[in-house]
Amino acid sequence: MTKDLFLVILTNYLEGNATKEEENFLHAYYNLFIADVDVIALLEEKQKDRLKSSMKLNIDDYIDSEIKPVKKITIWPRIAIAASIILVLSLGGYLLSQRLEPQKVAHARHDDIAPIGNKATLTLAGGRQIILDTKHNGQLAQQKNMVIRQANNGIVTYSTNQQNSATDNSPIYNTMTTGGGQYSLQLSDGTKVWLNSASSVTYPVAFTGKDRKVETTGEVYFEVAHDKARPFFVTTHGQTVQVFGTHFNINAYDDEAQMKTTLLEGSIKISKAGRATMLTPGQQAQIGFDSNNIKINSDTDVEQAIAWKSGLFSYDQTDLREVMRQLARAYEVKIEYEGKIPTRTFTGKIHRNISASEVLDILKFTRVNFKLEDKKIIVTP
Repeated sequence: MTKDLFLVILTNYLEGNATKEEENFLHAYYNLFIADVDVIALLEEKQKDRLKSSMKLNIDDYIDSEIKPVKKITIWPRIAIAASIILVLSLGGYLLSQRLEPQKVAHARHDDIAPIGNKATLTLAGGRQIILDTKHNGQLAQQKNMVIRQANNGIVTYSTNQQNSATDNSPIYNTMTTGGGQYSLQLSDGTKVWLNSASSVTYPVAFTGKDRKVETTGEVYFEVAHDKARPFFVTTHGQTVQVFGTHFNINAYDDEAQMKTTLLEGSIKISKAGRATMLTPGQQAQIGFDSNNIKINSDTDVEQAIAWKSGLFSYDQTDLREVMRQLARAYEVKIEYEGKIPTRTFTGKIHRNISASEVLDILKFTRVNFKLEDKKIIVTP
């Protein structure tokens, strides 16, 4: 959409002359407003105030009367459109969000890439691999006296087979790995684990010792079952997280600048190379891969840190290359850059259950161009 066209639609709306198509556009995309600061600057202050009041009143009425969506995390539950745009743009970002159900706006392309959804690979001790998706439920395998099942909700679980009492207590390890998809499992002690795209967790089939230890790569969220007698340890890239029972997220992709561990509930101890610190809820520990310094951020947006778990891409002044790295992992594509790419930051949320081309269509409003070719996204000025 050009600046001129955007301004025409806003002016028509303010003057009560908008067509039905223009009204539908504004209503349907009330939480997907992407504007250039120059467009808003063309409006007078009184027009901005009228726009804010008029849009909020009409959109609230529309939401209450016509839209009954499944509960989702959105950028704002109600939009004060002009103020929101000005605020976001003044910070150098763009508002990116989508409220419509994807199936209502989806448009297929021959070169498009569909969202991968819930998909992973379970590698058993010994090397056997099981491809996981949510279509196949029931027993997957049995190891010693442990039965591996997939429940109807798609979660892989481990439980004891009372009819088969194993005498060998030596630990054996399984690994769950995701490509572009996401997946979740419940360990034998009741700990729940969620894996983001391009992530893995290696864990014992049964915890038999005085502690519980797992290893991760990528991004993993934990809800650790409380067991005061057996502390829980998570290691990744030389960092160790010690917990007794808590909820936390570890983002440790090796193509990012640093590891980020965000605590939601309880308390955890972060350590690396002899240095250690405690986290309280709402704090985030940041450690560079080539550094042992632990930086604590006490003003963390916890919802943004775990938005992926709710099926969202979440941005807060996020630069273009980081956004592209997220898309590369989620859609299993390569990223290439052509020419001089302008500096862009993004603020907002986009649902992950839409195709790659639809995500790129949203991002194109920020005056960056993209081409999708052969499992590759090419970024151009």
